[in-house]
Amino acid sequence: MVAAFGLASCSDSDDNYQKGTWDAADGYTNIFFDKASQTIELDPAEPTEFKAEVFRRNKENAATIHFDIKTNTDDVFTVSDAVFAAGDSVADITISFPKAETGKPYTLTITDSNPADVSPKYSKGVSYTLTVTRVKWNPAGYYIDESGNKVEGWAMYTDDIITGFYGVQNVSYPVQLEERDDKPGYFRVLDLYKDYPYDHDFDNSQVHYLYIDATNPNKVYFPERCYTSMELGEDGQIIVWGIAGLRLSQGRAADAEGNYGTYANGAITFPAKSLLIAEEFYNDGGLYTANPNGLFKLVIDPSKDLYTASIQNGDFDWEKVFAGTYMSAQLGVNTPQVTLYKGIAKADVEADNEGCYDRFAETYGTVYKIAAPYAAGYDIVFCVKDGKVIVPEGFESQALGFKGVGYDIYGAINAAKSTFTDDRIDLEIAFQNQSGEVNMGSNVESLLNITFTVDMVTGSFNYWATVNSQNHNLGSFTIEEDPLTENGLVLKNFYLEGSEVAGSYDLDAGKMFVAALEYLGDEDQEGTTYHIFTYSMGADENNAAFDINMDGKLTSQELILVGSPDMQNLYYWVNASQTVFEPADIAKRAGIVKGGKKGAKLGVKLNARQRAQLVRQMKKR
Repeated sequence: MVAAFGLASCSDSDDNYQKGTWDAADGYTNIFFDKASQTIELDPAEPTEFKAEVFRRNKENAATIHFDIKTNTDDVFTVSDAVFAAGDSVADITISFPKAETGKPYTLTITDSNPADVSPKYSKGVSYTLTVTRVKWNPAGYYIDESGNKVEGWAMYTDDIITGFYGVQNVSYPVQLEERDDKPGYFRVLDLYKDYPYDHDFDNSQVHYLYIDATNPNKVYFPERCYTSMELGEDGQIIVWGIAGLRLSQGRAADAEGNYGTYANGAITFPAKSLLIAEEFYNDGGLYTANPNGLFKLVIDPSKDLYTASIQNGDFDWEKVFAGTYMSAQLGVNTPQVTLYKGIAKADVEADNEGCYDRFAETYGTVYKIAAPYAAGYDIVFCVKDGKVIVPEGFESQALGFKGVGYDIYGAINAAKSTFTDDRIDLEIAFQNQSGEVNMGSNVESLLNITFTVDMVTGSFNYWATVNSQNHNLGSFTIEEDPLTENGLVLKNFYLEGSEVAGSYDLDAGKMFVAALEYLGDEDQEGTTYHIFTYSMGADENNAAFDINMDGKLTSQELILVGSPDMQNLYYWVNASQTVFEPADIAKRAGIVKGGKKGAKLGVKLNARQRAQLVRQMKKR
């Protein structure tokens, strides 16, 4: 083999140039190499020698150039002199390494600092470094072509590197593949994008390799960046690498974790956003994340690339586990009757793809979904394996169905800080926009397997009202079942002694209701008597809704009390932004606050029907 090498540097800024340190001999040969170093691989069947060309500018006389050996791994190299005939500008040197073993890199560095040979610009002499590895590469992989023929030495590649960078469709096509004979699992793809199906420019003058180290099938990475030679625009060739390989090259092995690919079931895959792409001249060749959809796949042995059940493909039926209360710390809302479902196999899918659910379970365990905890049609999907929460591929960020600060909100589950038991699920969720660039905070959101009972809405309670951001204890009262009304309740001595207020409950919905326009009694304010009664600020003007909570409290943002001096105009009396009925045995003790200066008019008037209803209640009192 012959390679041409040239001047390593001839600028005045060269590190080897120290002006005035010596004078070259008269008529010096002025030799140079075309490159300062080169790395080559040789098949073990090839001769264990390499011929390199040495150039000279002064070619008048015959000359023999001897080189000093500075580096010689295991002393395997010998180097011949360069012999120039008169008039010749180039001569060969023969570098031999007959004892070099297969699979091991060997490095040789030679120099010449003889003033009769080199330019005075090279005070340290001219040097050349060669690294040689004897490697046998064997064809690897196969695919089945459209005619059903087995094509060996090729693998089926699905690209997701170009996809995100250029916004084009994912494509699959065969690529040539080789595997090192001495290092099973160490692959190289030949010209990854030569046959890329979109229009592109490609340099066919040499082969461009993408090296893949899959010797550890759980820690697959690209050991070096690949200059693919493919150009899709005016910013130079596409460069491919991976985060794991980059971090390893920087000596930051810990930062490579989570970015390795896997070699399983006959195919190599990588996690979403774990690969890198650059264009040679775009932003100085800066690297950007690639494989945005996690669809990079190199199928080496199709017989092992067996189908795995897919959540996205609708391969699961959903079986109800329980309907519980979803407690959102992020929104400050408890939602009852939120259902947890477990994914179960579909018989027809299993029949067509035997073992596909077992393969899913090997990776993820059991898949679950919480149905619409924030908005209809938007479920939260996660898996549980060996008691630990796992986020399945493709569900790293899930749409939640509501907006915040102008963005559609997505949730990213932190599996490491999430827990799962039969009765309670706690998911730490980061709330963010779709790209993850805007973070709205993280909270533990919980689904509790609870059963609501009548005991939770009956008994002795203290009445707490939040008015102008201040919490007021408005006294104690009792709630009893109404034996004459199905699911009926009676609130006795509510706010005013002797009052009786109708209520009801819906245990399936986790709700309790207080009837609106229920007369409580009279209170005086600055010489005027006000008739006090309940009022609903909710969508249902007849009832104010309360949530039944696990801690025993009943909470509402709908119930207020109003007063009317004339049975026509309404005034805010207890204008509560939140009302809490707290079981008396856990209630905080505070001074009872009642009445107070009357508020502004409510802005509505009682109609004839409402006035008649209140008059009847007042007469009963």
